[in-house]
Amino acid sequence: TPTPTPAPLSEAFIEWQLIDEGVEIISLKVDIYSERVIPNEISGYPVVKIADKAFAHNDNLEYVVIPESVTYIGEEAFYGCDLLENVVLPDSVVEIGYEAFYGCTSLTNVVFSRGLEYIGPWAFASTGLSGFLSIPNSVKYIDRGAFSGCTNLTGVKLPDDLEVQVPNAIVERS
Repeated sequence: TPTPTPAPLSEAFIEWQLIDEGVEIISLKVDIYSERVIPNEISGYPVVKIADKAFAHNDNLEYVVIPESVTYIGEEAFYGCDLLENVVLPDSVVEIGYEAFYGCTSLTNVVFSRGLEYIGPWAFASTGLSGFLSIPNSVKYIDRGAFSGCTNLTGVKLPDDLEVQVPNAIVERS
């Protein structure tokens, strides 16, 4: 039998703010759960953004479900979440910020959204990504070092009309 998806986190556990488009998740008030389901809405407003450093250095996070309403994942949003293993980005995510998943050493698999257009600098650098990675055709720009230090990657399929920041943007070596 499949493992049931946990219920969305209660508003009581989430620090958030209202922005023009909806709700921005700023951080969690408690850090004890290994599985997080971010709610689709808070107080009747859609959750549209994961703020910079919202989940950074969370020592317990292994699994996260990002709702279909989120369009932006902020800078260093999941930075250094050592136990985070798997991320599924909903089709609504358009932009992944600077170092969003940097240093998530247990992160071996990412399912990219079909609406993704921009992958920020070092967004997935020094993660445990492995195997062959397929970047969706919707991606128009990958910034420098986006997958730098991902030593277990065996290949990356890129869209034909992709712009890159520098010639070695994907796997820039330090």
